[in-house]
Amino acid sequence: MPRLSVLVRAPHEEKGLAACLQRLGFADELVVALDRRNGRQAEIALRFADRVVFAASATDSLTACGGDWIFEIGPDEMVGEALAEEIRFVVDSAITTNRFLVPVETYAGRRLIPDDRKDCAPGRWLYRRGAEQLSTDGWLINTLIRPVDVGRALNPRRLLDALRAALRAHLTLGATE
Repeated sequence: MPRLSVLVRAPHEEKGLAACLQRLGFADELVVALDRRNGRQAEIALRFADRVVFAASATDSLTACGGDWIFEIGPDEMVGEALAEEIRFVVDSAITTNRFLVPVETYAGRRLIPDDRKDCAPGRWLYRRGAEQLSTDGWLINTLIRPVDVGRALNPRRLLDALRAALRAHLTLGATE
């Protein structure tokens, strides 16, 4: 039976890491890549992961994964039950597709934040070992959830600063034309 490794790259992020790792019990192996050995982040990773890789390059992180399939996610993302079941189905079936894009939905509290970027499809990858660089063969139906801190996402001061910067950029461009 094929094995699934979930790789969580968490170079600097502690917030949300425990919640993310708690939802990954469907994997055969959990690998966490960190920048440093000390701190609360390392304690959390060591509590949940089968393997923790410190100060690793992307190649080292992938090499640490022993599964036939690899699913890469960020430390601020959550796998729901439906997505976990779909991933297990893909890994356990005799499917010939090598690489899947897993869509990501970003939420502030319970509100879905729309992604207006039409030029790219936000997502994470589930792929068969060796298919890291191949083009996308398929898409999964269920989504990965990325909750954001409502206070940070909707901070009026940050919003005002962003609007001011956009206005300055617009006025500067208009002055040069």
